[in-house]
Amino acid sequence: MSERISNAISGYFVKRFQLGDMAVLVQRSQIR
Repeated sequence: MSERISNAISGYFVKRFQLGDMAVLVQRSQIR
């Protein structure tokens, strides 16, 4: 159970970080 929970949490954070990077790239491209 703990492994599944940790994997789900890590995957959730990875997705959030990827979305954050995409937002930053979009903002940078818009500024330029």
